[in-house]
Amino acid sequence: MPFLPFFSKKYTLQDLDNYIRVKKEVARSQMESKCRILIIDDSFEDGSYPFDEQLTSLRNQYNLSITAKSDLENLYDAEAYDLIICDNQGIGIKIYGRFASGLNLLKGLIEKYPHKNYVLCSNVDVNINNFANNQKDLTRVKVWSKDVLADNERRGADSFSEKVRAEVDYTLDPVARWKMIRRNFISKTNISLSALARLEDAYVQSIMLNNPSYYERASRRISSTSEPGSFSVFLLASKSIVEFTISILSLL
Repeated sequence: MPFLPFFSKKYTLQDLDNYIRVKKEVARSQMESKCRILIIDDSFEDGSYPFDEQLTSLRNQYNLSITAKSDLENLYDAEAYDLIICDNQGIGIKIYGRFASGLNLLKGLIEKYPHKNYVLCSNVDVNINNFANNQKDLTRVKVWSKDVLADNERRGADSFSEKVRAEVDYTLDPVARWKMIRRNFISKTNISLSALARLEDAYVQSIMLNNPSYYERASRRISSTSEPGSFSVFLLASKSIVEFTISILSLL
């Protein structure tokens, strides 16, 4: 019996991009509604959250699934969500103590759930800017200024609603998210380019054939010959994105 290669067909990121684009053209609103959004802001407690009207519009007009919390009791409270938008001041206190902030909470969440998409939404200061510049290891973290967003709302430019929908789009885009993880593989691990190419093939094939086992097998083979630590984190993150994407597409 002749040897059959692990991949009977080569799949590229362009194949996956075309595949996802077609899905979005047919069922964009259905896909968006499957992205579970968590917004953490202590101003929900006193009703002073500045974008309440926008949240109502996002829920009603675009059927987005949005949950609002003033803080988290524990990190597991975020497990069910795909996109997490977090304030800075007054956040993380229930887990890390009264001197904590959203920065502390985000660091804990990223460590536990590296595959999720995160946004820090607060009034920008030096600490937040430093966080945005340095937190590139596990995931892309966007930083939004509430003051700038509020001003944009008044001017009708780059509104809160538009930015939320753009992050939903990114969360649902396995190509963009793989590119971020691929950069981390290259810069922070000892993976060879040939091994990374095999991993990318398996990533695309798993999603397009609705079968995560392709990526699981490829990641097991590669991880057995590579360093632990950050490598395993990136494998876990990409594996979770594969499973998330397949679960979303299966509901359409």
